[in-house]
Amino acid sequence: MAHQATDIGHSRAAVVLATASGERERYALATPRERVLLGVVQARSLVIDGQKRAVITALLRAEDGASADALSRPKATLLNC
Repeated sequence: MAHQATDIGHSRAAVVLATASGERERYALATPRERVLLGVVQARSLVIDGQKRAVITALLRAEDGASADALSRPKATLLNC
């Protein structure tokens, strides 16, 4: 819903929705890749709302999730490609 709120210009609602998705128990249960997506969605809503410092925090959080995702996947080799 945060995507849609951002797309139709409801920046404050987008921030509230995106932030809520990262603060609930669901975030803790999400895969690293899902956490990256949630962080990017939150950053996008914050950009539209003009919250530059919060954007940096959200993107850093998403980057941490991306690192965790990369570490959780097996490395590709010629044998398992």
